[in-house]
Amino acid sequence: MSVKPVCLIFSIFYSSVFLFANEISVFEAGSLESVVPYGLTESEKVILNNKKKLAKFDRKIDDTRSSIEIINERLDGLESLLNGESRKLNTTYNEFTKLLKQYNVDKLLLTDLKKEQDKNQRQLSSIEKQF
Repeated sequence: MSVKPVCLIFSIFYSSVFLFANEISVFEAGSLESVVPYGLTESEKVILNNKKKLAKFDRKIDDTRSSIEIINERLDGLESLLNGESRKLNTTYNEFTKLLKQYNVDKLLLTDLKKEQDKNQRQLSSIEKQF
């Protein structure tokens, strides 16, 4: 094997190592955007702590929003259920009212028939006495 291909392979490997190497830079010292910030001043530490707290509150707010959405969906379901039951109850009430009216009409008819029967019974007794 000649020296040129080996040098070429070595130079490609060596340059790729430098391209993808993540070396800590002094220019990132004090960066609040870093995953693990270092070299922060006291005020930067307070800012970082506040950012963490805000992120925690954001998660809690998202959880609360999710809970509220679930509760709203359940309320919508209950409202739908109540509307259906209300319609059934209204139908039952209307049928009951109709039956109650019919009962009162039948009761009056029965009373009239009873009176008519009593009248006929008296007439029949009167006719029997005559014979």
